[in-house]
Amino acid sequence: MPNHTAMTILPGSARKLVPSARLIAKSDPNQRITVSIYVRRNPNPSAEVLQKVATFGKQLPGEREKITSDEFNSIYGADPADLKKVADWAETVDLKVADQSVAKRSMRVEGTIGAIEKAFN
Repeated sequence: MPNHTAMTILPGSARKLVPSARLIAKSDPNQRITVSIYVRRNPNPSAEVLQKVATFGKQLPGEREKITSDEFNSIYGADPADLKKVADWAETVDLKVADQSVAKRSMRVEGTIGAIEKAFN
């Protein structure tokens, strides 16, 4: 079984503290909250759809074969396998998936502040 406790900081994900920010009080670890998690764009889009989109620059808009929502999502949306990995991880850290979207490349998870703090270190 993979080690779900190892933390990896993704390049560009660190945020600078606001200079005037100050701690007013500790959060209630039992309070429930929802957070959004965003995943990368599908790294393996359909070759057929990519070929169709590649012809767009050579055609006038009215002459192009339109792509469906599913085709658009296969290129610009999340890889469903990535969302599944995040959902599986969330379950291991006591978070519940509230909503997910291939098109938005996002997932909302719910849990206590304590569980969120533990999950994201």
